[in-house]
Amino acid sequence: MENAKKIFQYLIDYNQKRQEEVFRNRLQSCSICTDIISGIDCIRLHRCGHFYCRTCLNHYIRMTLDNGKFGENLLCPRDHCKQVLLPTEIKQTIQNEELYERYERLTLKHGLESMKDIVWRPRCQSPVISGPDDDNLAICDRCRYTFCKKCYETFHSQAMCPKDYLIEQMKLQKQKELERLQREKEAALAQFTKTKAHKKSLQEQNIATQRYRKIIIKLSEQNSLLQEILTAERINSQGIQYCPQCHIAIEKNGGCSHMHCTRCNFDFTWQTTQEPITTIITPYLENEDFTEVESIKEEFNKAAYLG
Repeated sequence: MENAKKIFQYLIDYNQKRQEEVFRNRLQSCSICTDIISGIDCIRLHRCGHFYCRTCLNHYIRMTLDNGKFGENLLCPRDHCKQVLLPTEIKQTIQNEELYERYERLTLKHGLESMKDIVWRPRCQSPVISGPDDDNLAICDRCRYTFCKKCYETFHSQAMCPKDYLIEQMKLQKQKELERLQREKEAALAQFTKTKAHKKSLQEQNIATQRYRKIIIKLSEQNSLLQEILTAERINSQGIQYCPQCHIAIEKNGGCSHMHCTRCNFDFTWQTTQEPITTIITPYLENEDFTEVESIKEEFNKAAYLG
């Protein structure tokens, strides 16, 4: 039985070798430029069998890497072909050690970013394996720097992370506001019911109805506003920016300011300022003072009007 398996594998290997010899000794037409060239000057992809001249495939790979696509996103150039190029095929084609090292580095980083237990050292950008969810401690193996995996500042030991503190404050603020609005809602509903019970004039009923509706609308607006503030996060890193849509860290090594996120395919403009990326929500996350919801809403309305 074992000998039969060996013979079968030998026949498969021999057949593939003969097919490759026949391919390399014949003239072939590149699927990109359609030039007729010798098969020995073509590169045939192992996973799908499509082949291209070395020049065309080299240009395609370099262009794809420049557009931020690597790893599983570097596919065969043929339309509708979803087969991924092998690392050996990429290295054989581009024949540039520096570019290939960049491809390997970005592919590794992309894979690490998809792992939930990996955080990035704020300064040296090294991947760090984080502990359990209830432990904010992270230690960089390269520089031994200890930092908080939530706010990326120096580790706070047993003290509450400032980010968690802000979230707790926002939760309390939200709860108080919801309770106040709930009381107003109940009062308006009681007034409306009382007006209806005593069969007051139609005008008085309309006034009570309008008041009740305004409270309901305000309750919805405040809840939405507070939820947006609660879920906002600060961005405080060097050398990278975050995708506005899926919030994954993105590195820029050159080229124009147009960026394309390979995870969610979102296009955005790289911010040229060296300051941390902020939104109109950021000042309220950085301010530890108790902020009135009405003043937050007023600032949001001003920003929306000026925008």
